[in-house]
Amino acid sequence: MLPTISKAPSAAPTTSFAPTSCSLVNVGIIYDSYASEISWEFAKVADGENSEVVHSHQVSYDTVVDSEMWSVCLEDGQYNFTIYDSACDGIFFPGLYNVTASDWTLIATGYNYTCSESTLFSLPYPAAPRKLRALTARHHSMLRRARDFVRAVWKE
Repeated sequence: MLPTISKAPSAAPTTSFAPTSCSLVNVGIIYDSYASEISWEFAKVADGENSEVVHSHQVSYDTVVDSEMWSVCLEDGQYNFTIYDSACDGIFFPGLYNVTASDWTLIATGYNYTCSESTLFSLPYPAAPRKLRALTARHHSMLRRARDFVRAVWKE
């Protein structure tokens, strides 16, 4: 059968998507001089023991960065955030990492670890009091300014 052409308009296309509920989780990292050693992942915990990696990131070796921030949409459930350092020396000061809920409630933070560090948490994450959320939101920018100051002093 050959295709035919009609001058009558066709019905408007319809699209339906199943709504998905997710929570935004922010990952912010201020790197030391060895950003390419750092990688991280979110693994969804299925039955308390087994887990599946649902999001991960590795800095490429040809990338020179001093800080990055990501927002990841995760479905409600239990997760394990793990940060890795391939040299097993953690992130040197003034570097650090923060994992926060969408309202800047702190879920995990650190710098002084060896090969890896993990934090188990559940979503939706309970909101922190407003004053604490405001302090956490400013925490990242203050630490970045402190890092820039330390680097400037070391160069002199």
